[in-house]
Amino acid sequence: MMRHATLVVEHAADIGLVDTDSPVVDGSHFLSRRSGDRHSLVVNLCDVRDYLSLGYYCSLIAEARGQPVIPAASTLSVLQQGPLQRAMLKELSAELALLREGGALARRDGLIVVFGRAVDPALQPLADRAFAECPCPLLSIQFDDAMEAVVAIRVMGLSELPDSCRPALEQGLRDWTRGPAKARDMRPHATPSIAILHDPDEELPPSRAETLRKFREVGARMGMRIALIRHGDAAQLSAFDALFIRETTGVRHASFRFAKSAERHGQPVIDDSQSILHCGNKIYLAELLQRHHIPTPRSLTTSRAGLAEAAEQLGYPLVLKKPDGSSGIGVVKVDNPEALAGLGRDLFRHSSLIVAQEWMYTPFDWRVGVLAGKPIFVCRYRMARDHWQIFHHIAGRPPEEGATEAVPMRAVPRQVLAVAVQAAEAVGDGLYGVDLKETDDGVFVVEVNDNPNIDVGLEDAVEGDDLYRNILNEFRRRLDLAV
Repeated sequence: MMRHATLVVEHAADIGLVDTDSPVVDGSHFLSRRSGDRHSLVVNLCDVRDYLSLGYYCSLIAEARGQPVIPAASTLSVLQQGPLQRAMLKELSAELALLREGGALARRDGLIVVFGRAVDPALQPLADRAFAECPCPLLSIQFDDAMEAVVAIRVMGLSELPDSCRPALEQGLRDWTRGPAKARDMRPHATPSIAILHDPDEELPPSRAETLRKFREVGARMGMRIALIRHGDAAQLSAFDALFIRETTGVRHASFRFAKSAERHGQPVIDDSQSILHCGNKIYLAELLQRHHIPTPRSLTTSRAGLAEAAEQLGYPLVLKKPDGSSGIGVVKVDNPEALAGLGRDLFRHSSLIVAQEWMYTPFDWRVGVLAGKPIFVCRYRMARDHWQIFHHIAGRPPEEGATEAVPMRAVPRQVLAVAVQAAEAVGDGLYGVDLKETDDGVFVVEVNDNPNIDVGLEDAVEGDDLYRNILNEFRRRLDLAV
């Protein structure tokens, strides 16, 4: 049975470029919808080469709405990062060399791959490898002059596709809606061992050196081998059973590449690449939390053109958020219409869309640490002195931070715990720090953070060593399930 699909193209003028019975919409129209059919496949045929472009958001927002989408945002993140792409080019070049050894190949500049099918059948094994690594509707693979190496791979938009390839696209669409399946072998090594990725030079790490030592000490008492690794230790990753990321994460950061590498080897990862991708984008989270009916401050996703209207709907003061900001960076408070254009202009330099949110002041935020759907610690994060955020970033000075107060689980309002778990489960089953504001009107989720802070004397002040044991036992549970 054919499944329903929606095609998304870059511009309204592109709608007539493909002959299909499926509905076709332009990217702006797709993003303006407040929801989507969760059972409808989304085929993104936009230009998706740039991070935080309209095309990128079409894939990301489709995922937030619970729709299966090709290409996935994680696929685009791989193609937009040099180190990950270079590793892929090396693998594809090795595949090309095997094809050359197997027989004569006619010289050509490149190859177009349509839903995994090579336009040139002689290069189908190369297309299979490329599509397995980067499942995208349209891929362009470029060779060097001697056709001895793959020098580039990128996603094509519909408008770039030659007319001669349109029948292949239309057939690919029909095949794809039948639902391709894929499986992954996830078998760990025999000896339980966990690599902790950290950056000793990071200014605001999620765990300081003393805390990393605590993880190693508790792990040793549990019969687990815990080792610290850094960015230069990528070659050592395969020697471990699992990866625990204890540095600030980001899609364009080495931590994301380590997570993807561990996942390719079938290693449990906390936090996994999908959590990094989704928690790292506030637009995704706004859509996701809305879909799951989780209470948040009133939020609107807006383009530059819609900023004034969004501000009028929300009222002043309001907060503007860069989609991938962290630790209070890229978040600004706007007190009046006169300040709106200038503050918005700075954020739109980095992203085609931003989040405008109702300003909701409380003297502290609740932080609930949730692991695999269960609360494992709770803190009050106080606002920085004379400031409205937990972190106060001052040019030329180290950031000021409000106090952290650990709270016994029994003393936390039940609604705070319930909403925090609900928000974390909407994202995944990893380790999350859910930030909430408690007001007379109820409890509201402000952020869901992957890779939350855990430090000796702060987050562990109530739970003690049990906090570390709970995390390490979750790794053990995942390794047991993988056998």
